[in-house]
Amino acid sequence: MKNILIPIDFSPCSKGAARMGVFLARKARAKIHLLHIANIPVGWDKKPLQIRQQNPAIESRLKAAEKKIRKFSTHKMFKGLTLTTAINGDAAFEQILAYAKFHHIQLIVMGAHGAGESAGLFIGSTAQRVMRMASCPVLSVKKNYTPTAIRKIIFASDFDETITRPVNMVKNLAASLKASIDLVYINTPNHFKNSEEVLRQMNAEVHVQKQVQFNCIIYNDHDKEAGVMNYAKKSKAGMIAMVTNLRKRKAGYLLGVTETVLFHTDVPVLSFVQK
Repeated sequence: MKNILIPIDFSPCSKGAARMGVFLARKARAKIHLLHIANIPVGWDKKPLQIRQQNPAIESRLKAAEKKIRKFSTHKMFKGLTLTTAINGDAAFEQILAYAKFHHIQLIVMGAHGAGESAGLFIGSTAQRVMRMASCPVLSVKKNYTPTAIRKIIFASDFDETITRPVNMVKNLAASLKASIDLVYINTPNHFKNSEEVLRQMNAEVHVQKQVQFNCIIYNDHDKEAGVMNYAKKSKAGMIAMVTNLRKRKAGYLLGVTETVLFHTDVPVLSFVQK
């Protein structure tokens, strides 16, 4: 993992995401990209000076944004890290996705809610869209999060399809954190699988894995969301990883499950998209 993107709007959630991004960057020796989406037209800073001078209100907002991100980037938590900053215009989720693609970002770390969005919302609209559409994993962090040592990551999946790529990404992250991984299948009354079948599917994902300790867990609960949250609490997980399959609109680990888990837990949630 070489590049970590942290969208920052200076809300408590995004500052918690910044702390988490810094924590991971130090472990993985990654570069941090701080991206602020300002209330200015897209591409405003690239327009001719003559046009910009005719719009002092927009220029004022740009200058204020530049000052704010410059000040934030000098915070002591970034000391010793490779850091770059950027400001883009409106359409936050589109700008985040475009930046991530152009700069070959391997991980987006962002707040579950942005400035002006109530923590009582199910999940912030920008975070939701980025989780749905990003080509790289997205780690969502709740308000005022302060990272501590992460010793266990749980990876919850229905294992109906091959998830080798997400498993490898989590393995690399776990290796940098010196954490173990629990592959977790939630058996529910309405979505029940034979244990041997589930373990066979799990072992197919981890039989060639090295460096990291894997545990295969089948956990029984009344529904998937509750099962993931209850197992995370029971196992004292420091991170929950889930795969979102946008082609599936039936039982399984859909984005709705990921959103529900994120809403009800304070544990950072790492989401992958399978399209």
